[in-house]
Amino acid sequence: MADKMAGTGRGSLRPYQPSKGHNFLVVGLLFVVLVLSYNYWMVSVTKNQQTNEIFVLQTSLQKQRQIDSLLKVWVRRNTAPPALERFAREEPK
Repeated sequence: MADKMAGTGRGSLRPYQPSKGHNFLVVGLLFVVLVLSYNYWMVSVTKNQQTNEIFVLQTSLQKQRQIDSLLKVWVRRNTAPPALERFAREEPK
């Protein structure tokens, strides 16, 4: 019992540093959070770019359909070259 009180055991010669192991854990968790944040940011940027691209394509398609319908009306009312008449008879897909 005297040995335990005097601190001659093997572990008593080293100072107690409870934060040494925790530093690695905190740094590791911080690294994981940074990687996940960066990936989330990149996915968000990509999604926004694709959403804008879809909007532009939808707008272009709507304008093209309006032009096609106006052309069909014009072709029906007027005589047009055979190529335009054939185009007017085709239904949009």
